[in-house]
Amino acid sequence: MPLLDDNLSIWKISFRWAGLDPDSLKYRLYIPIEVKDNIRLVLNAVITNILFCPSLKPDTLLAHATTRDQDNLDKLNDCIIDKKYDRDFLQSNIVYRSDFAHWCNRSGIPYPEFWFPVGWVVHELQEKDWLASEDTRPRHTIHLKAEMPSIQKSSGKRFDADEDIWKPAKVAAQTIWSQNKSLSIADVVKIIQAMPELKAASLSESAIRKHIRTLSPIPGKSGRKPTKKLT
Repeated sequence: MPLLDDNLSIWKISFRWAGLDPDSLKYRLYIPIEVKDNIRLVLNAVITNILFCPSLKPDTLLAHATTRDQDNLDKLNDCIIDKKYDRDFLQSNIVYRSDFAHWCNRSGIPYPEFWFPVGWVVHELQEKDWLASEDTRPRHTIHLKAEMPSIQKSSGKRFDADEDIWKPAKVAAQTIWSQNKSLSIADVVKIIQAMPELKAASLSESAIRKHIRTLSPIPGKSGRKPTKKLT
């Protein structure tokens, strides 16, 4: 039976997408691996501003505006980086079906049947997508730190392709380092390569390193661990 809910919590989306019942008592004791993958996929999209979640806005989280925002950032970081999943946190943050549809459409993700049954017309996509328009979307995009080199505005297919690939990757790197400044460039490269929603994830380690190295909070930190000397 199709879901009539216009919004669902990240917890319910992650379970239903895996074909599992989010209310089953057995999942109070453990979370299946496919659900964990869904949770990290959704939260990665939220923190990189690809998927809109009204209660987890990147600017507010990074600015640490309130104790609640800081707590949300810590729990979000636990899910993505440390793979610790807070049930109450995941149940308290929702995503609207229209925003989820736009994210799937932009990312080339098939619409999950639990929310978009076969044969249904996704009417939400006929509406204007505020995430695709700089002039109409709410102002909650992530602001990069001052050490990030300014990007010269240009035109042409080459520039557009670079913007499409590297700007989201730089935002992701900036976000990751804002959460954990001790990570090396190599650590952040690995995290980006594990984020399939980023186009840069499929590119080489050296290419990613080249574009994010200036964002490292520790200048000159290459990420290579020193060789231990035997004494």
